[in-house]
Amino acid sequence: MFCTFSSKYKLNYRNIPDWSNKMQSTTANNIFQEKQEQCTCGKNKVRYYCIEKGCKDHQENIFFCDSCFNVLMDREEGHKQKDISTLKIPLQESWMTLFQNEGKIYTEVDAAYRKQKDIIEHLERHDPCNTLGFKGRLIARDKKMLDEFNTEFQVHKAKMQELIANEQTSQLYAYNNLRDQLNARIDRDFQYLTKIGADNYIYKNYYQCIENCSLPKDQYVRETVLQMKLKLANERIEEASNKPQALQNPQDFAEELSTVKHLVLKHEAQLRAYSSIFGNFKGACNIANVCSDFDQVEKLKIQCQGLLVEMNELKKYSDHAIRELESFKPTKPNKGVPPQQQQLLQFQLPDLSMVHSSNAQGASLIEVINPIFSQQVLDAEFGKPELKEIMQQFEWKWSAQQLNQYAVTSRQVQLTQFEGAQRDTQKKLLKGVYYGQMLNEKRDGHGIVCCTDDSNKPFLLECDWKQGVPTNKGRYIEYANGQWKFYEGTVDSIFRQ
Repeated sequence: MFCTFSSKYKLNYRNIPDWSNKMQSTTANNIFQEKQEQCTCGKNKVRYYCIEKGCKDHQENIFFCDSCFNVLMDREEGHKQKDISTLKIPLQESWMTLFQNEGKIYTEVDAAYRKQKDIIEHLERHDPCNTLGFKGRLIARDKKMLDEFNTEFQVHKAKMQELIANEQTSQLYAYNNLRDQLNARIDRDFQYLTKIGADNYIYKNYYQCIENCSLPKDQYVRETVLQMKLKLANERIEEASNKPQALQNPQDFAEELSTVKHLVLKHEAQLRAYSSIFGNFKGACNIANVCSDFDQVEKLKIQCQGLLVEMNELKKYSDHAIRELESFKPTKPNKGVPPQQQQLLQFQLPDLSMVHSSNAQGASLIEVINPIFSQQVLDAEFGKPELKEIMQQFEWKWSAQQLNQYAVTSRQVQLTQFEGAQRDTQKKLLKGVYYGQMLNEKRDGHGIVCCTDDSNKPFLLECDWKQGVPTNKGRYIEYANGQWKFYEGTVDSIFRQ
């Protein structure tokens, strides 16, 4: 016999509680609760965490159990807390985000670095990468630090993954400071490394090192370095060519003299481009030795010699024009100016296309004219072990690249004798060497003096010079009162002979 129900007694299943889901949730919470650590009171496992601002009871540990909760509820002032289960997901997600971020950064950086490893390491072996004047980032050093960081990170990662898998929320919370430190370290020291694969990033980062960078044996690295040198040369030539031909003092100088100076700057930039590739004569020979197209090498050599001849002629005319123009003030001819001075006001540049020289003449000029500081001369004259040991005490470093940045335009760099100097309150300086810029056979521009004092102790000075006299800021090392002393500041004529 079958029973039937009237429609008015029809069951409404939506009003029946889902006891199965509630029981599953309760069981899961109980399992999660059992995985937590013991409360500091020793009675139960922690269930809550404090969110009360300035709570004196939970300054060191924010977690507490049911027993501690009951004690807090008996107080009149009340207390704010949340169930520890609400903390589980945010904590786990914060660590998972860190794991993904570190893994992505390391994978991208490692792949980009491997492609350019030899180029980066070669560039970092050259000054000024190892001096305080370097403005770029030492990518090879930072990549090594990233490798070490990644190894340590994997240890932390394994530990945190274990805590996450075991749902030990209170213990995971204890590592919040570590998580923040790891995030900060990645952002501060390694985030920039993700850019090393971008176009021109390596060139821009090592811009200061390219000019004096040697050419390695590896063909790929050598070709890349040469491309950087060519790019640098073209940029400097374009910059010099576009530099305004404005008069420094329109009242005293004629327009023709400004044109001469403009051309000298342009030619100087071209000469530095050649010097950057060839270095000294030995470097030029090495390049010619490995080059298969010797006709192109010969053409480049002739161009370099012709450029030096042009610069020499320009300097002669420039110096002559300056001496003559200093004898009068007007910049335009007028009735009151003598005919000879009117001719000087119409001074014209020579036709440089008519300037020729044989290879022999060019070679002799190359030996005489040296418009930039040379790293080879620095190493030969100031690289003696006893002098380097003294300089290292005061972290005194320099390179040809740095000195050329301080150099005054349109001055020749020469290695000459320093005559010595008699100083009133300090030890007498004996004869030595001067390596720096000269004008009219006098020290003028930036330069270095290396000599000994009357007690045969080394003396080293670097500063700006004006007509043979030290001026402006400088630095020097000397032996006084039984110890080596370093001075950096204003220098003056006390070093004049």
